[in-house]
Amino acid sequence: MTHMGNLTYGIRRNMLCRLGSLTLIWNLWLERNSRIFGGKVSSWEEAWDATKRGVAYVIFGHKDFNGWSWSQLNGHWSQLL
Repeated sequence: MTHMGNLTYGIRRNMLCRLGSLTLIWNLWLERNSRIFGGKVSSWEEAWDATKRGVAYVIFGHKDFNGWSWSQLNGHWSQLL
């Protein structure tokens, strides 16, 4: 792999980790509100899927992720790293 390939790999990994953390915190906040004010409880799997969808939504169309389909961004993070 070239130096530029390693750089892109690092940028993508860093971006996914940061966005994943922020999106997870946001979804935990939404889940908290849903439980307190709406009486609705989601499973851990539903919360994790919402987190992956949120990150995929943000990075879809970003130049470092060109060529990746929505389903790849939404479901196959191991391929992105």
